[in-house]
Amino acid sequence: MQQKDIIKSEVANTQQKGGNMKVDVDTLNEEIQKKNWSINELAKHSGVDKSTISRLLNGRSCSVSTAQSLVSALGISSKKAGLIFFGD
Repeated sequence: MQQKDIIKSEVANTQQKGGNMKVDVDTLNEEIQKKNWSINELAKHSGVDKSTISRLLNGRSCSVSTAQSLVSALGISSKKAGLIFFGD
């Protein structure tokens, strides 16, 4: 199974369980820094509330849709997304 398929499978399993996605805070921070964005800028580009982003950066989990919005805004690969966001 390819990495992209593994990630899709994990997201589907997490959605079915009604669970949240855990977050690798360090890797997420690296991706935000690569864009040279503040939390406010990431919120603007992703449509995710800045308080939600702040909670993620403090180790809280998030919904699958929040993870997808952040991945899209940051323009990261599915492989990198699988390193940042993973199921409970």
